[in-house]
Amino acid sequence: MQKMGQLEELDLEDNCLRGEIPTWLFDLIYLTDLKLGGNKLVEKLDHSSLFPLFQFELLQQLDLARNNFSGKLPDNIGEATLMRKLVLSGNDFSGPIPNSISKMSMLSILDLSNNRFSGNEFPSFRALYLDLSFNKFCGGLPVAFYERIVVLLLSHNEFSGVLPPNLMNLSELACLGVHDNKITGEIPAFLSHMSTLQILNLRNNSFQGPIPNNLTNLTSLQILDLSDNDFSGEVTPGLEILVE
Repeated sequence: MQKMGQLEELDLEDNCLRGEIPTWLFDLIYLTDLKLGGNKLVEKLDHSSLFPLFQFELLQQLDLARNNFSGKLPDNIGEATLMRKLVLSGNDFSGPIPNSISKMSMLSILDLSNNRFSGNEFPSFRALYLDLSFNKFCGGLPVAFYERIVVLLLSHNEFSGVLPPNLMNLSELACLGVHDNKITGEIPAFLSHMSTLQILNLRNNSFQGPIPNNLTNLTSLQILDLSDNDFSGEVTPGLEILVE
């Protein structure tokens, strides 16, 4: 593999690769883009260990999705400071998200969905696209998001409580998915001021009370799903509720 020492991009996704990540790959220190998704690779990580891939100073995109990785993300994940896209979905990672991930100041896409991440404390993310769905997160909805985030997916967790008013600070949010949680209360008035929303999915929670008239102010809204809640009263004329 010496002839591959200068390799910058490596795409091995959607094959039938098995076993652990080969050690020769850790010698490709000039990699900027590595795709290993859609295989049957096995790697049990430890939060106290150093995972070599996160020490690649030039790595900008890493896709480990849909494999058999497990364990807790290592504390050195934040050393990949040039990372722009990190996709770890569809594995068996568990535990909290390491605080060091907040050092990834250039990160724009972070997908941790379909794992077993847990806890209710979150690092400060600067991602424009953040998918934390299908995990074991609990407690109130986190609010430590980049104010310019565009897509925020938090569905299929164990979040509870009401929608926090801090969400109104997300001035460019186009998609908010919090369905299939344990969120309660009425739909807050501040949602009607989030004019950039195009998709709002509150399905399968414990919302109650009337459907607010002011939701019709969301003129950019294309999909609104309020199904499987405890709403009551009359439906506002002109409000189109899309049920999946």
